Amino acid sequence: MGLAGADVMSVRTSFKALCLVGPAVSLAACAGAPDEADTDEDVANLGARSVEITDFLRGEDRTRWTVMTAKLRQSFDQVCGDRYCTGEFPNLRSLTFTCAVSPKLGKIQECIWTFAGSKDWVFGSTGSARSSVAAFECRMKPSGRAKDLVKAFADDPITSVLPGLEGTLYEQLGDCLVDPISYVPPPEVIDGPDYVSVLDTVEGETREAYDAMTEGLEKAFTQTCAGTRCDGEWPHRASLRFNCSERVSDGQLGSCTWTIAANQIGYNAREGIFAVLNGAMCDVPVTGTLADLTQALAPVDTGTPLLERPLPGTGVTLSSALADCFAPAPTE
Repeated sequence: MGLAGADVMSVRTSFKALCLVGPAVSLAACAGAPDEADTDEDVANLGARSVEITDFLRGEDRTRWTVMTAKLRQSFDQVCGDRYCTGEFPNLRSLTFTCAVSPKLGKIQECIWTFAGSKDWVFGSTGSARSSVAAFECRMKPSGRAKDLVKAFADDPITSVLPGLEGTLYEQLGDCLVDPISYVPPPEVIDGPDYVSVLDTVEGETREAYDAMTEGLEKAFTQTCAGTRCDGEWPHRASLRFNCSERVSDGQLGSCTWTIAANQIGYNAREGIFAVLNGAMCDVPVTGTLADLTQALAPVDTGTPLLERPLPGTGVTLSSALADCFAPAPTE
């Protein structure tokens, strides 16, 4: 279980596939040779054979890495529509770019870039708005050491050519965003006569207002995430989709959900560094029409931040609704 207070899916992926060995082959042999400067103690201590690059870097190098990987997410958003955000998951978002390095010299072992997208739907008979999150990962093995990698980042990170790799970071994506590593498709039967998804039916000025609202919400989420909201156990988060159902007979909203993807990085001696993805459908309590909602959450300066405005008919804020989605996850 990961994000509390919401429907959640979780998938864990490792930097290295589990190595199946016979009784005469040690896990150390499976993991590969250590750096030349690593000590015998390090060889015996499998927990110290790899560290995440952010735990190795110090000072200006660490600051630059943090800045550039944050800019990398923005760079991907800007180019995603050119190729990757036009298919089954048009709301693909970059979550984390990180690398495993050796603890003594910072020798790069492997890097992983994780992504998430979602498929959203409405049960026509009940008005329940649901979502399924798809997880993607792209793996690459630059050469050199951690400091070399930091220096290789260009001002526009997605155009960077990392040491030992052919082509830019964008070109490394290849086909890894075509098929998700984890995804549960919507149920076959979701039709019903009573409710529809606003994503499928809203047009004209109402659609423009809805798109402006969701764009504003995504920006507001990103800004607060850079502050305190994304501290703690799930530091890497992205807004995927805000969706509502609408009753056909009178245009009243049935339910609304905000789908958020969250990512954390872990390490164990057997697998190395791995990524855990959680996708949460956060219920948004609303009573009224879509016009009521878009008016209440219009991206204009009212003196009250978007996430702190009361929702129509309930008075609940999005900030409090999201807080329930990000309660600390229980330890396995």
